[in-house]
Amino acid sequence: MKPCKMRLAPTAMIPLFFLLISGMTAPPVGAAPPLILADASGSMRETVEVLRRDFEGPDSDAEEGETIHVPKIEVMRTLLVRLVEAMPETTGTVGVYRLRYIAGNPDRYAVFLEPEPRETKETVKRLTEDFSVEYPVFNRRTDLADGLRQFDETVLSEMEGERSVLLLSDGRESFYDLDRDREAAASEETDEEKAVRGPLTETGRLRKVYGEVLSLFTVYLDRTEPEEEEEPEGRRLLEEMARSGGGRFFDGAALLNDIGPLAEAFFGREQ
Repeated sequence: MKPCKMRLAPTAMIPLFFLLISGMTAPPVGAAPPLILADASGSMRETVEVLRRDFEGPDSDAEEGETIHVPKIEVMRTLLVRLVEAMPETTGTVGVYRLRYIAGNPDRYAVFLEPEPRETKETVKRLTEDFSVEYPVFNRRTDLADGLRQFDETVLSEMEGERSVLLLSDGRESFYDLDRDREAAASEETDEEKAVRGPLTETGRLRKVYGEVLSLFTVYLDRTEPEEEEEPEGRRLLEEMARSGGGRFFDGAALLNDIGPLAEAFFGREQ
C-alpha cells in the first residue's frame, strides 16, 4: 500500500504562503493576538512631567535630571512604539484600538490596527505617523467600563484561546462612581443583581466569563500633583483592574526608562 500524502487545498495554501514570503509568523497556537486599548480621551491631551532623556531615548542630549512637559497621549504613543519594537517575532501581530467616548457616537472605541499579520516595522510606522495625538479636548471622555463591555461583545468574544489585553489610560472614569463600583465588585450579588457596573465590576465580570484565559494589564499615565498625599484615584483604579483581571499594573513614567518589564509580561517572554 502506498503511503497517503496530505494535500492542501489551494485556498488553504494562500495564508501560509503569504506568511512565508513576508517573513511574518502567526501567533502561537492556543493564543489570540495581543490586544491594546489606548485611552484617547480629552484628558489624555494634558501634559505630564517626564525625564527628557527617558522620553527622547538614548540619543538624547538631555542633561542629567532634565525634565520636560509632554502630553500624556504622546507619552503613550512613545510607549506603544517601544513596546511593539520589543515584540517577539513569534507573536506576529498586535491589535490596537483607541478608547474614547464621543457624544452621539455609539462606539466606545475606534479600530486603529486590526490584529492581522504584518511586519513589525509597518506597525511602528503606522503608530509613528498615523496615531493621532492632536484631537479636540472637549466632548471626548473616558468610558472604561462601557468601553470594555463593548470591546468584549465585538472583539474578545469572537476570539479563541488565551487573550491578553493591555489598557493604557489615566484612569479617569467619567461615568461611574468608583466607590459604589468597589462596593458592588466586593458584594456577593450576582452580576444581574448588581445595580452598578463600573470598570471594576466589568473587569470582574470578564474574569468570570474567561477565567485564567484572560489577562488584563494596565499602564497608568497621569501627572502627579505636589500636594497629593493619597494615591491618585486613577492609579488606584488601574491597579485594582489589573489585579482583578489577572494581569499586572505598570507605571508609565517608569516604562519610559525601561519597556522591558511590560514587554516580558504582556508578550510572555524575557527581554
